Amino acid sequence: MAILLKTSKMIEMQIDDFLNFISEASILFKKGLENYLKDNITEFEKRLSAVSEHERKADELRLNIEKQLYMHTLIPESRGDVLAILENTDRVIDDTKEALQVFAIERPEIPEKFDALFIELADSS
Repeated sequence: MAILLKTSKMIEMQIDDFLNFISEASILFKKGLENYLKDNITEFEKRLSAVSEHERKADELRLNIEKQLYMHTLIPESRGDVLAILENTDRVIDDTKEALQVFAIERPEIPEKFDALFIELADSS
């Protein structure tokens, strides 16, 4: 029983770490967008790199959490729901990275008058 509680606590901590990566990537996305709009491409690329690293680490954590849930047959009645939440949440960081990559590749020219709207949109999303 003690091992089960220890494993559950470890998975709970990993889920917290996973969610922190998602949250931090969202902040990095907004800062990256701000850097892009200010034509600070060096800082923009640093943010893109950081988001990519967060995405990689989040993927590793998600896969490890999934493995642990199956290995230790934890919460069998809710496991599918938890896994679906993890996978859907992982899409957020994937989309964040992809959006910044599109800016990096396509380099759209955005008139300065739209900067505030882009930042507002980033906040909303």
